[in-house]
Amino acid sequence: MSLGCVTVEGSRRLVRAAFLRFRRRHHHGAPVADVHTNPRDGQVLHVATGVPRLMVMTAETCAGPRAYVGLASSYFEKTTTGLQRLTDEEWGQMLVAHRRRRGGCRIWLRP
Repeated sequence: MSLGCVTVEGSRRLVRAAFLRFRRRHHHGAPVADVHTNPRDGQVLHVATGVPRLMVMTAETCAGPRAYVGLASSYFEKTTTGLQRLTDEEWGQMLVAHRRRRGGCRIWLRP
């Protein structure tokens, strides 16, 4: 598996360790943006990213089945009331709290 300038071959544990090192080095926060404001009821729709996720995809090739590994962006939507607009820092705190409540990630996203 290639992560930037690092190539990793071997066990799942080694691949996961390389991914976590890459994510710590290259993750620069989780940006959030307000994309729609409803002035009538004061709701603001935000879209945001979270921590990148490791994705594995398999494909049938001329040489037989192959597995490809890479990063996939996470995506969230959040609606606030009272015309509240979230900052990147507020969103980051909400994301950490969400991960603690949910125990990491949803069951269907777990390896």
